[in-house]
Amino acid sequence: IGTVTIEGTPTLIAQGKGATAVAAYTWSDNAQSDWDDASKHVAISGGTFSQKPDDALLAPDFVLVENQDGTFGVASAYVASIGDVKYATLEEAFGAVAVDGTKTTITVLTDMEITKALTVPEGAKLTLNLDGHTLTAPETLTDPVITNKGNSLTLQTNSKPSAIIAAGGMVIYNYAGTLAGATPATKGKYLTLRTTASNSMAVFSGGGSVKLSGMTGSLIQGSAGAVWVRGGELTISSALTLDGGNGPAVALSPMNAAVTFKTSRT
Repeated sequence: IGTVTIEGTPTLIAQGKGATAVAAYTWSDNAQSDWDDASKHVAISGGTFSQKPDDALLAPDFVLVENQDGTFGVASAYVASIGDVKYATLEEAFGAVAVDGTKTTITVLTDMEITKALTVPEGAKLTLNLDGHTLTAPETLTDPVITNKGNSLTLQTNSKPSAIIAAGGMVIYNYAGTLAGATPATKGKYLTLRTTASNSMAVFSGGGSVKLSGMTGSLIQGSAGAVWVRGGELTISSALTLDGGNGPAVALSPMNAAVTFKTSRT
């Protein structure tokens, strides 16, 4: 017996009374009967279905989600991981970050909406590996999507287009420590940090340092400025784009702010 794998974004439609979008059954004596081992041969991890599939046919770590139009989609039961430990929310993963200076990597497992602001705690050295996914914050979230109070926050993409997009406020507030793109460039390319909120910058640093390296092909975009450094240091050594919208691409304020441009294109 073969296997059936449904993934990605197909649409499966079944019409008529008693019709099912995915049917798995046995046939004997000219009659349909339950197939007890169907879950061993069918794995659903994506798609849109006109009728609700049997939960037993879902791939491990996936759940059904009912859409507003009455169809059904499939979502990961977990949104992030630290090592082998998986978390149902990104907030839970941030809460599990080590605060003793030990390096921690959170890997994002799926695209998601962020409705509560995230904070890197004091003492943390966090790498946030977006791994090709997009975090989207709605207009109702007016606080920065991520505030870094730790020793460091490094953003990683594994060279897969990744993004953090805010509709209500800043993307990142670097309260202290270092905010950096991952190096080498194969780990930090193609990152988008964008706010569509009016009169808002994408990245603000009130202390520590911002190092925009290893971010070839990346974009930092705000409606009233891309990056604002108020104290601390900004180093730009990457072939990325800073788009300030109606404001400056880079804004410097007093309090010993400094900016360095380097010719490295990584």
